[in-house]
Parts: sequence; C-alpha cells; structure tokens
Amino acid sequence: MDNPELLIVDDEPVNIQVLSAVLKDRYRIRFAVSGEQALAMVQDHPPDLILLDIMMPDMSGIELCKLLKAKPATQSVPILFVTSNQEREVEVEGLSVGAMDFIYKPIRPHLVRARVANYLELKSARDQLAG
Repeated sequence: MDNPELLIVDDEPVNIQVLSAVLKDRYRIRFAVSGEQALAMVQDHPPDLILLDIMMPDMSGIELCKLLKAKPATQSVPILFVTSNQEREVEVEGLSVGAMDFIYKPIRPHLVRARVANYLELKSARDQLAG
C-alpha cells in the first residue's frame, strides 16, 4: 500500500494536530471536525483508515461508525476510536458497532504508529484476498 491515506475525525483541532504530527511522515492525512463533514469526505474517496473521536457534539463517533459500517464504500475501512474514556461499556459498544481498536488519550506516539501500521497491513491483506 503506497502512502496510505488516513482520515482523522475530531471536533478539537489540537487533537487533530497531535495525531497529524505523529503520523504525517508516513501517511497522507485528511481531517474532519464533525461527523457530517467526515461522511461527505468519504462518500467519493474513502480513506485507508479512520481515527475517530468518540465524543463529538453533533454526531458521536459511535453514530458515525455505525453509518460508515452500513455503507458499502466504507464498511471495510478500519476505524480506530481515539478517546480519553476508558470505561468498559464504551469499549464494548465501540467494538460492537465495528471499530477495530481503541487509542487512549493522552496518546503515546509509538503505540499510535504501531496500531495504525498493523491495521493498514491487515486491511491490505484483506483487500488482496477479496480481490
């Protein structure tokens, strides 16, 4: 997968900046500051992986994840939730709606890079098998 593209969805610009700084050397980065904006962005051009904040004002990350997993164009895109909420119920709900994993804030750059790389590798292998 040559220079994969990531979509960071977070209503807080500082969180987008932190994740971008950690990942920009290895990946192309797009970002959205709301669920609605993210949906519009992925319609015609789905990213290779989405880093998604759970707590957003207009549409939660859980709601957005459900919508993305229901669309054929984005159902196979890995979604990693980025959150400071470490309650088990939130984790169970996130995984049950289709997220692959969680990254907890404050982020640890080496773990973020490793998780993103692993899920992109998994997606690439799955895409090759499909086709």
